Amino acid sequence: MTLESKEHLRNKVHCRLVLERKSVKEIQEVLDSLKARPLKYDEYRAFPQDVASWHEFANSANVDKALEAHQDERRKAAETTESDLKTKWEANATPEDFAAAQKAGEEFLSRYKHFIRDSANSCVMSDRMKLKNRNPQDVQSWIRTFEELAVEGLVFLNAKVAGISEDSVVGGHELRTHKELYRFLKPTPTAAQLEQHAAAKLSADQWKASRPELQDGLPFAIQQQFFKAAHSLAYFEPEYIFNDDNNGKILAELKRSHGQFNLSGLRAAFSELKKRGELELKSISASGQIITHTEYEPRETGQPEAPGKLRAKIARMSSSEMATFLRENPSARKAIDSV
Repeated sequence: MTLESKEHLRNKVHCRLVLERKSVKEIQEVLDSLKARPLKYDEYRAFPQDVASWHEFANSANVDKALEAHQDERRKAAETTESDLKTKWEANATPEDFAAAQKAGEEFLSRYKHFIRDSANSCVMSDRMKLKNRNPQDVQSWIRTFEELAVEGLVFLNAKVAGISEDSVVGGHELRTHKELYRFLKPTPTAAQLEQHAAAKLSADQWKASRPELQDGLPFAIQQQFFKAAHSLAYFEPEYIFNDDNNGKILAELKRSHGQFNLSGLRAAFSELKKRGELELKSISASGQIITHTEYEPRETGQPEAPGKLRAKIARMSSSEMATFLRENPSARKAIDSV
């Protein structure tokens, strides 16, 4: 923890004391107590929230010791008495009452398998339920008591069984400040739920790699995008023959080069395969002469302009400009002949 953070928490305590109109002496006494020092559990529990926060961050080692000492005391007390529910309630309960309470307790334990079944946990659960005057025959009483104690770090839980970490025992300050405390408060997840939670943390590529059934083939939407672009490729590259063999080679080249499934990606793949002579191409000729095709961006090719605009455009051309225009726009010749 940085010095700035400690001072920030200290200033919060000071501001509260000023707002409460404490005397200068009282304020100074509280501020002087904000130092790394041993703590008793009862003293820690009596701290105001801002003072407790200061100790949790700036004096965390001693806070942990106080919590652990308190748990040890409870464990020792539990060892001197019977730890099961029958001992806890037999003085004022009939056999039927005890049986109902035992059934509710077993139902709770079946849902929260990460709750460690030992004397300390049993004792703290029983004491809290008595303190709150809750009905031990109602499983909701067990769940509510468990949630309270877990938030306070007063029970010990098995994080491994809960699918949270490899720790077999988590309690005290570690549990109360755990970044995934909310998961400890939920019923123990099933194997399917744990798999779903793990999958939610994966990237799209990681998730796909973890699913063997998705390794082959393309999603339907990608297939549609590819075939649409392949039809456009046949228009912009007149030599290209649209067939399964050529399409398969284009697709394989896109996968190899990590190209995009769009017209630009297909044209790049077409150019590479054409250089390697791996495609079946058309032989294009006009008037006995082989036409040399020049690669242009799609915006520079396409259908000729409307007759009215085309007439005005060619009227301003010289003979050399006209020859260049016809060479770059073969499809415009028929339109010009009709003008």
